[in-house]
Order: sequence, then structure tokens, then C-alpha cells
Amino acid sequence: MQQKWIWVQDDKIENDSYAEFIGTFSAETGKDVLLNIACDSIYNVEINGELAAFGACADYPHHKYYDSVDVTKYCKAENEIKITVWYLGIGSSTYKTGERGLAFEILQGNNVLMVSGKGLLSRKNVNYKNGYGKLITTQLGLSFLYDNTVENTLPYKESKENGELTAEPRGRQNCMLNGRVPVTISRIENGYRIAWEREAVGFLELDFVAPKAQKLTIVYGEHLGFGKVLRMNGSQDFSVEFIAKAGENQYRNAFRRLAGRYLDIECETELDIRYIGLNEVIYPLEKKGRKFADPLSQKIYDVCVHTLVCCMHDHYEDCPWREQALYVMDSRNQMLCGYFAFNETEFPASNLRLIADGLREDGLLDICYPSGKEYTIPFFSLIFPTQLYEYKLYTQDNELVESLLPIVRRILDGFEKRIDETGLIPALKGHWNYYEWTEGSYADGEYSGRITPTHYDLILNCAYVYACDYFEKLTGEHRDTTALKAAIERNFYNEEKGFFKLCLTGKERYSQLGNAFAYLIGLGEKQGLGERLTSNELIEASLSMRAFYYDALLKADEKHKDYVLKDIKTRYKKMLDEGATTFWETELGWRDTIGFAGSLCHGWSALPIYYLCKYEH
Repeated sequence: MQQKWIWVQDDKIENDSYAEFIGTFSAETGKDVLLNIACDSIYNVEINGELAAFGACADYPHHKYYDSVDVTKYCKAENEIKITVWYLGIGSSTYKTGERGLAFEILQGNNVLMVSGKGLLSRKNVNYKNGYGKLITTQLGLSFLYDNTVENTLPYKESKENGELTAEPRGRQNCMLNGRVPVTISRIENGYRIAWEREAVGFLELDFVAPKAQKLTIVYGEHLGFGKVLRMNGSQDFSVEFIAKAGENQYRNAFRRLAGRYLDIECETELDIRYIGLNEVIYPLEKKGRKFADPLSQKIYDVCVHTLVCCMHDHYEDCPWREQALYVMDSRNQMLCGYFAFNETEFPASNLRLIADGLREDGLLDICYPSGKEYTIPFFSLIFPTQLYEYKLYTQDNELVESLLPIVRRILDGFEKRIDETGLIPALKGHWNYYEWTEGSYADGEYSGRITPTHYDLILNCAYVYACDYFEKLTGEHRDTTALKAAIERNFYNEEKGFFKLCLTGKERYSQLGNAFAYLIGLGEKQGLGERLTSNELIEASLSMRAFYYDALLKADEKHKDYVLKDIKTRYKKMLDEGATTFWETELGWRDTIGFAGSLCHGWSALPIYYLCKYEH
């Protein structure tokens, strides 16, 4: 698509702002109508008063994609269209700052019915608080305030053209509304509690009568911590706001997805509530009908599938509540499980292309895609070759894989150049040298290490060799890692313990993840490491990383499949027994991570799908 990039005339530069565009077009009834649309940042499209399309244009300013939406059912002979665009302008883990704008075309066969241009009328939307800048989290980005007492009297004017936008097709389906989530409503101090049975992700919908104008603060969450939905966690603020007018109030926000199982509504008076809750947003999927003889296996599988569904929208999401961000490691697990759970491969393909767009000049991948963050997780960059290999294995899409191999080469070249005089790759200064949430899994016990003295981590060095092995599986091209493997064994292996230590500085620590990686690249075999991986001397691998641990066990002895299945059932049953309807970021649930911010729905924890489908009979 190549169309005019437009915005509101004489609009001052303002982050967190809303613009609306209106026009009319004619169509021949009975024939398909297609909308192609791109913007910075998030759009809603109404045709003849109905919400016909919505989406966040998750891409990079240097490589724009457009969504294609079939809007036939909303069209008649003469049509009115209104497009509202929310320009974010503030970088996060889900958005890289670009130039505000909108470009679109409406097609019916070979006929162009309408395109973006100065002839389209536009104005600011002043019901939303423009320039508010209130963050939910730094990862997720902005919240919103909508004022239903305001009547927008600004005149519509011709739009301003700011050059042309060239964009490629996004190559996947668009999300859709799945209907209102059934809720229960109860009174709490200063308001109401809205609850539903299982984790859901969707757009806020309000339908109530207020006796007077008043402000509603709507707090959302996945659990009740200390008897309430927790709004504030340090600088995090899990709330959105709505100013109700006296009388009827009907509102849907189709920009920001909320997620969880609860809403706490703070208000001044009693409300006559017809509905307050979420209209579920889902990515269209055809699920495979997997059946297991063991009821517990079936329950774990079904909840894993729902976990995946809750973490698939604009792209894969680590968690729909706190971040909604695309990470390599998280999405690797999600893709692998998705090949067994869904009859669909467009979604992983579009995510792989987006990840590849995040290659930096230093040969590392961004932390998220798209991302407004400057630092990365180096370890995650090294998972991309595995992710690409598995995509090829399960889809046979050689064309996409071939197009992305130069990205893999750049990543591996970048790490190879970092091997220093010790024969090892030092941890990368200025970046987040993250491997695990499990306590003790960091150099000197530190969680971050973005700015550290020089140190060397077992997992990073093993992951480079692991990535080279998968590159060879992809291409047949061999990269000689013999010297690096020798350096790893020489520096990290403790003969007395019989394990590889995590790092060369500070207190010696030994983990399942670190020793699994060592074993997966062929180290420790002669010393019998494979038989000792179940030792309770090792720091346990977290839910996200148990795939590497399980794979190492299965490499050591296929008979370990019984151990793997038992381990999965034991760990996941504990979550089910505590009422989990999706699986958690870590086994500690909401009490984990930083300040009670552990998510209760995390895509990387759907891993049992893969192992159940392969080994449960």
C-alpha cells in the first residue's frame, strides 16, 4: 500500500493524543469491501456507526505494515466512515515512537472507493484527555481518561498531508470482538466489584445510569491481593478513568485492552448498572481437538490453550495484564506450543518478521518488538535461531526462513566477535543479563546487571553454542565452537561438585538451567552429568525455562519422559488447586517478581502442551 500520510491541521505536537477523521464513500452492494489501514499508533474504524475494525499498528517506523480488514458486512450503497487514531508518542515495551499519522484505502475488487488525503475532514477528539501521559506500566504504556460530559464542538477541517506512507501487508488475521464476558456485580466500599469466572482479555464496556456527573476510577487485575484489586505498585497504576454524565452512559474503549478477572469501580454514588465489564478480544483461531485419557492432563492442556489464547493479539504477549510485550524467549515457547494446539501458522510468521525488524546495529535484537527501550536481553537474541528452526520444522515455510537467515548470521557474528582473550563471551555491559527469575540465577545474585564489572556467565556462553548448533540444522553451515566449549568446561566445571557453575565471580551457584544448557551442547556427558540433572543440589529452573531442562533430561535418557510428565503434573496441579484459570509467570504467582507484580497469565508457561502432545499416551 502506498497512500497519503495524514493528520489534523494545525495540531500542536502532543503525545498521548487523539484525532478523528470522517468521510463518505459509495459501494456496490453484494460485493466484498476491503479496508487496508496503517497508522501511528492505534486505530478504531466505525462504518455507519458500527465498530468495523480496530488494531494497534505494532511495527517500526522504518518498516511499516498495514492491516487488511473485510468490512463488507458494515457497508451499504452510501456509507459514512469515522476513524479515530490514538497517537502514543511515548516509547514503551510495546511501542517505538514514530511520526503520528494515518494512511488507508478502501477497495472493492479493482475499484478504489476511498483513500486517505487532504480531502478527508479531521479534528481533535477532546472527549479523551489529550496529553495526559498517565502510565499503567513502563512496559505496557499509557492509560486513558474519557470525559462523557464533553460535547466536541471543534469544527472539522481538511486534513494535512505529510508525504506518503509505503507499507507491506502484515500477513495475519485481525483480532475480533467475542462478546461481553458474563460478570457478577457486588458492592464494595466506595463502589462496585465486577468479577468473572476465568481470565479474560478485552475492551472496557460501560452501560449504566448515573444520578449525577461523576468520575469513575476503574482498577483492573488478575487477583484480589489483601482483599482488593491492587491499583498501585510503585510507579505502576493499573487503572483507567471515565467521567460519567448525569443519566445514560454507554461507552466502549477499543484502544487499550484490559486483562484479568476483576474490576474495582470507585464512584461517588450508586449506579444503575446494566453492564460493566470486558468485551472479549480474541485472535481468530481453529483449535486442534486434543483428548487425553488422564483428566488432569486434559485440564492442564485446556488451561494451557486458554493461556495461549489470552496472550495472542497484535502479536504474542508475555502477559496480557502487565506488559502485552513480544519477547523472543516467551514467543518461542508460545510458537512451539501453538504448532500443536492450533491449525494456524500466519501468526508465528508475522511475529518472526516483526522480531527480525528489531535487529540493532550491534547485532543484538531489541528487548521487545517494537520497543522504545535502549537495552536488550542478550540471552534472548540467541534463542532466535531455535525459534526459526522450529518454525521451519513445523510449517515447511522455507521462503520465510531463507529471508531471515541474514538476521541469524548477524546475531551469531556479533557474539563471535565478543569472544575475548579468556576464550569466553563476557556478559554485555549496559544490557539486562537476564536468564531466570529463580533466586540465585544471576551473577553475584543481582537481578539485572545492566551496568556491571566484567563477568562471565555459563548460560550466555552455552546459549551461543546452542544457537550455532541450530543454525547448522537450519542451513547445514558449521560454525566451529570447539575452542569455546573447551573454555566453558575449563572455566565453569567443578570436578568436585560434578556440575557447571553459573558464573565466575561471587558465590558459586549451580542450576538446572545452566547444567541443562551445558549438557545440551555436549558437555558433561563423559562425567555422567545427564544422570545427575535431577539432583536437589541444583537451583530449580522456572516454568519458562523448564523446556531446556526437560530436553536435557530426555537427551540423557528417553525414559525420563515419565519424570517430565510427573513433574509437569505436580507443578501445574498446584496452580489449578489454587484456582488458576490460566498459568502463571512463576510458581509463586502474583507474589513473585517485583512488588507483587507476578502475572497470573503468562504465555511462556503453556509449555506442557508440547510435552503432553509428544509423550502422553
